[in-house]
Amino acid sequence: MMMLMAMVPAALNFFQLWHLVSRDWSVVDYSSDYDHAGDHRRPSGTDIIRIANKETNLNAYHKITTLRGTVDPKVVSISSDEIAAAATNDLTDRKANLLKDESPPNGELSSTKSPASAPNENIVDEEKNGPAIAILISNSKRDMRNLKIALKSVDEYMPHDNMTTPVLLFNEGNLNEEQKSSIQSITERPIHFPLVDFQQFPDGFNPETEEGNWKKRSKWGYQQMCRFWTTKIWEHPVLDDYSTYMRFDTDSCFTETLNEYPYLPGLPADKPYVYAANQFAKERPRFIAGLFELAKDYVALNNITVKNPELWEAVRERKIIYNNFEISNITFFRQPDVMAFQRAVSDSEPFGVFRKRWGDAPIRTLTLAIFAEATEVIWNSTIQQGYEHPCPMRHNKPKEHDEKKTQSDKAVALKMPDQCPEPKTGEIVLKGERHSGTNWIRKIIWQNIQGESMKIYMDSEDFGWKHGFLHPEAWGKPLSQNEVLVIVTRDVFTWLPKMMEQAYDPIMNRKRGQGISSYIRAEYGGICQPRKAKSCIEFNKNGSQYETAGNLIQIRTQKYKQWLSDDPSGGTYIGSKDSFLKNRIHLRLESLTADQNDDENGSPISNKELQRRLIGDPLRDRCVPMSDSFREVTTHTNQWASDKERNIKEQKTNKNKINANQKKKKMLEMYSKEDLRFVLSQLDLEFEKQLGYDYSYVYEILNGDTRTSIV
Repeated sequence: MMMLMAMVPAALNFFQLWHLVSRDWSVVDYSSDYDHAGDHRRPSGTDIIRIANKETNLNAYHKITTLRGTVDPKVVSISSDEIAAAATNDLTDRKANLLKDESPPNGELSSTKSPASAPNENIVDEEKNGPAIAILISNSKRDMRNLKIALKSVDEYMPHDNMTTPVLLFNEGNLNEEQKSSIQSITERPIHFPLVDFQQFPDGFNPETEEGNWKKRSKWGYQQMCRFWTTKIWEHPVLDDYSTYMRFDTDSCFTETLNEYPYLPGLPADKPYVYAANQFAKERPRFIAGLFELAKDYVALNNITVKNPELWEAVRERKIIYNNFEISNITFFRQPDVMAFQRAVSDSEPFGVFRKRWGDAPIRTLTLAIFAEATEVIWNSTIQQGYEHPCPMRHNKPKEHDEKKTQSDKAVALKMPDQCPEPKTGEIVLKGERHSGTNWIRKIIWQNIQGESMKIYMDSEDFGWKHGFLHPEAWGKPLSQNEVLVIVTRDVFTWLPKMMEQAYDPIMNRKRGQGISSYIRAEYGGICQPRKAKSCIEFNKNGSQYETAGNLIQIRTQKYKQWLSDDPSGGTYIGSKDSFLKNRIHLRLESLTADQNDDENGSPISNKELQRRLIGDPLRDRCVPMSDSFREVTTHTNQWASDKERNIKEQKTNKNKINANQKKKKMLEMYSKEDLRFVLSQLDLEFEKQLGYDYSYVYEILNGDTRTSIV
């Protein structure tokens, strides 16, 4: 009889262990380094026991190993009699004898929660049976960097869950404590590290003798990833406490606020939905060969009626769900008939996931076509406006041919301006208040920058929070002549309502419930951001409010004046003041989003040309290597759309411009005349004129009692 190994966690209650193994399993000694049945090395773990009956105790194996992911095994033999005795007579003593002096190892399934003896005041209790965020990660440096960007984007653009949704970082147990601490430092969310075993393969498949047709980081790594999202995730006991999960990839990110989707990261509660995704894609023929035929035979053999014929036919035409972003109902996918189909595809002959590189996306599409009604699945195609895969801000290793180029070679290849003998090497530092388009502008820059000489980050580790002051008024370091400073400003009257909607700060968010009149007059206070950044903590050691002002309008003015001062503080920059001022660019959000922009001849300017003139050309003039083929970035771009679909998108974009004007009118309607006068009284109007804001439309409202001329 084949034997399975299981890890007995030090914190595992013996009654739990008895429940797992006592009924029909025998426990035998295990002293070999090899599995007698398969001659495979045992997985890393502590307190390893041998349990018979493979079919039954597979779940127990996963249950125990997941409750405590372990490394560096210490073999312990436990008999059935000992377990029974421990469960009935001598629980405390036997538990102490078996598990004494065991401290949690590095690979333990851990979270941001601290033991009861050392409570962490920042931890929020998780809601059982609520949603979770699921991410599969490796321990590579690239994944670690990209993961931080992904998590920051979730925190910033999905704030309505108050950052209480737990993040499940599935991993192979090879994350060290430094990596875990680094991940936990960037978010307030509870973080867990459940383990996966990518060294385990389906029965009947020999990874040593088989050859796959797709290799990425390792021989079978990609296929195991597909198998995990197809089948293994549903078998993982860590999902027992959650109703849904939202999948996110390390190289994904949000780029827009998702307040229109308050149900995220879960599913809408108004109907019994089982799944949500954001778009379709076309799968390549060789990666789907034989899959539809297998599903067709399975359905016929098991007398199953396909519930969504339209989706079924879509797979026949190679149209599949692009599921690197998805929200799944866990109970639905754990149904016996659904699990049986998924296992038949991933773990049985012809082993298409391993031999043919069948992906989890087409398998997920077929699963939903067979078992879910069309009304149970929602296609959040509009979420694609705010979700990006791959993330434009991700960190990738420079290509080999780029690494071999000299700076002068790059300058020639990139056609740099005459005043730039070589591309600038440093960082583009982006500053702007919240809701001023900083992430959209960062995306435009990232899409068009070339080479590896200049970087741009969501929040710079060297120059601080993108919405905060520059050094020395905030944490970070002075800018050198190698940095380019890009500052974005926004009309105060359209900015204030957005801040009341979401200030991305707990202090000001608590003040937004009494309406805009009270909100704009409230004293401003802000915490140090990002709140867990080491530099932020060190800079703000007393833990008090980090930013203070009489009100929101005043803090906006203070920041704009520091960022745009013609006589900046010496601590703001290193080198000459002239160099600092020349390396600074001011962008008005309204200039990039105006409905009508004409050139000197009165001809309309396209959005692409506008972005190139206002962003691309100024950066190039400052020796930042920008692409000659400038790529426009709009909030309505769909990389998978056909030409016909793109035309429809363009029509929707034009319609949205009208809607934007209507939204602006509604924002102004929120203010009373007294509110408008108050805001004007708090502004330095001469400074605002220098920025390009004269607020003539506000004076027209005050003088004419009409709001029809604001656009």
